[in-house]
Amino acid sequence: MVHSGALRLFSALQRHLVDGGGTTILNPSRTRILCRERAAGSRMGRLFFCGRSDYFKALLQDHFCESQELQTQPSIPVITLHNISEETFTRVLYYMYTDDTELSPENAYEVLCVADMYLLPGLKRLCGKILAQILDEDNVITIWKTAKLFQLTRLEDQCTEHMARIIEKLVDSDEFASAVQEDAAAVEERQETDSIPLIDDIRFHITSNVQTYSAIEEANQRLEALEQLLGSLGLEC
Repeated sequence: MVHSGALRLFSALQRHLVDGGGTTILNPSRTRILCRERAAGSRMGRLFFCGRSDYFKALLQDHFCESQELQTQPSIPVITLHNISEETFTRVLYYMYTDDTELSPENAYEVLCVADMYLLPGLKRLCGKILAQILDEDNVITIWKTAKLFQLTRLEDQCTEHMARIIEKLVDSDEFASAVQEDAAAVEERQETDSIPLIDDIRFHITSNVQTYSAIEEANQRLEALEQLLGSLGLEC
C-alpha cells in the first residue's frame, strides 16, 4: 500500500500520461514511451529507464525493435508499448521511482505479468505479497502455479504451507490431484519412487514445529490422507 505522503508523486506520474496527439518535448535526451491502449504516453528520461530495467535498456537501445519518431519532433524517438493499460503502466512507473506502488488483489496479477516482462524482480515480490494475503482453499493451487511460473519462491512456500493446513480437504480436489501429477511429470527422468517437490514441501510443513502429542496425531492424520491420495494416483515418493 502506498503511504499518504507519496500521493502527490502518484498524481504527478498520472499527469505524465498525456495526450499522444501533439505534446511538445523540448529535451532531445528524453524518450517518449507511448501506452498504445488509450493513445496515452509518458515522457521519461532515457537514462532513468535504462538504469531501472534491463528490458527498457535493451528496448531503448533498439535491441528489441526499431523505434518510431514523434511526428511533431522527428528527432525524438518513440517506443510503443503494447498490451498494457494506462493504469498498470502508471503503477509500474510509480514503483520505478519509489520502489513501492499501490497494489490490490484485483490488479496484482496483471502488474506481476508486466513486472516479469519488464525485468523488475522487486515489483514481482510486491505482487507476491499481495497474492499471499488472499490464499484460500479455492485459489491456493492457482496461486501456487503462478508462483512457480514467475519464480516467486517465498509465495510458493506460503502456498504449500497453506496446503499443508488444509490437506484433508485438498485430497478430495481434482485440481490438487492434477497438480500433483503435473509436478511429478515435471521431474526430469523421474523414477518410480523419486520425490515430488510439491509433496515434499507439503510434508515438510505438516511435520515442522510439531511438539505436542495432539499435534503429532493431527500431523499423522494429514500425512495419511496425503499417502492415500498418492496411492490412488499410482505414485510413490
